[in-house]
Amino acid sequence: DGTVTVWRPPVPRTVALLLVGPIALVAFASMAVVFRAWQWAVLRDFSGAQADVAPTSAMWFNFAYMDYQESVVIVNKFVMPLLRGSRLANLYLRFFGADVAANAFVNSSYFYDPPLLKIGADTVIDDKSVNVGHVLENGRLVFSEKHVGRGAILHPLSITWAGDSVPTDVILGPRGQLGRDASSDYAPGTYLQGCPAQDFTLDYSNALKMSRSVGPPC
Repeated sequence: DGTVTVWRPPVPRTVALLLVGPIALVAFASMAVVFRAWQWAVLRDFSGAQADVAPTSAMWFNFAYMDYQESVVIVNKFVMPLLRGSRLANLYLRFFGADVAANAFVNSSYFYDPPLLKIGADTVIDDKSVNVGHVLENGRLVFSEKHVGRGAILHPLSITWAGDSVPTDVILGPRGQLGRDASSDYAPGTYLQGCPAQDFTLDYSNALKMSRSVGPPC
């Protein structure tokens, strides 16, 4: 007969959003609290002032930390991309134990072991910069604080590991890694590149070549 039947939901969309929104928020907050508690349970024995080492034979720790890291991957993949580049990213990391300055610009989704991360004021952590509080050395998992100094810039795909300390106002170029023997006396504005990172402030052409390759932790 030419008539068109329009399906209408039994509950108006506005009402559905008003009902589903708070439920989703409570579910998300509950997940965050559980994740925070699990993180504390796994990392509570590790002091930031002194690097502690977990033996790879510790079966419980291996299981717990593996499970914890899987949770971190989920957060980094589905939550941080929605928050990065905004103050919400700072608040989110602080909730999970990271020491992040309020005016730091966090534009990356890759953060591991937040309680061991110290990020100073006026820093820029660019897209896909990896920030972790652990490193594998000689078959042992080492945990230690990682510091990013005031005004430092971490370029895309740069990696900073446990024990690293990015000096104040220093730039770590793409795919750059500090390495264990990195100096803390670089002048403000120094451009570091490579693995281990070297001063390429006056040699951008070679720095560009080095940014195209990345190796294991230095």
